[in-house]
Amino acid sequence: MVKTIAYVVQPSEGDQSSFVIMLQQKNCEVTQKKIRLQADGSTKEDWDMDVAVDMIGLADKLDVAVLVSGDGDFVSPVNLVKTIDSRVGVFSFPHNTAKDLILAADSYYPIDESMLLKA
Repeated sequence: MVKTIAYVVQPSEGDQSSFVIMLQQKNCEVTQKKIRLQADGSTKEDWDMDVAVDMIGLADKLDVAVLVSGDGDFVSPVNLVKTIDSRVGVFSFPHNTAKDLILAADSYYPIDESMLLKA
């Protein structure tokens, strides 16, 4: 494994420190960003560009890139990473995964209840 990066959104309420510590103990590089409040009152996390830049920047060092997201915005970065001779696996919840992302990935792994940690 070359690198594991966790992109974590810091909620405006609640404490995720135990989750972040657990990721760090598993040798994940944890990158955190606060939720931004938009003028219309909605919130935005904006991790897409950071994740895409890291995927592309590391692609020549990887055999396999693993993306845990169902966001269709990752189709172009996934296709670019594949042109650099890396394979891409995608893990996501099927009900909110873009079909074109599933098609772009070399492998798709649906996340279901059996894969989730119980509190």
